[in-house]
Amino acid sequence: MRIAESQKISTIITKEPKSLGGTIESGEGSFLKKTSVFFAGADMPSKTFKLKINGEEVVVSISAEKEQKGHFVNPTYSAVLGGKKVSYRIEAEGCMGYSIQMGMLILGAYAH
Repeated sequence: MRIAESQKISTIITKEPKSLGGTIESGEGSFLKKTSVFFAGADMPSKTFKLKINGEEVVVSISAEKEQKGHFVNPTYSAVLGGKKVSYRIEAEGCMGYSIQMGMLILGAYAH
């Protein structure tokens, strides 16, 4: 996706009681586009978490080179968004919470 120099993009992710998520906005005036992204649950034993992106439930699967001390090492995340398989890899260590936050940002931006 190419972004024009003058295009404004903002992301607001907040943690409210019983809710984690927010919106991605770009454009201006009548050309304003919004994408909502919210956390919808996690299952540590199956290494998955769920997001709601524009109301659609998206299941994200995690596979990692290894796990150590509750962290995924160099994890790869896979999901189906709008009927298309999407995957991305992060070369870092992260817990489930980190994975959820990165998933909200990366998959939210992809959907936007």
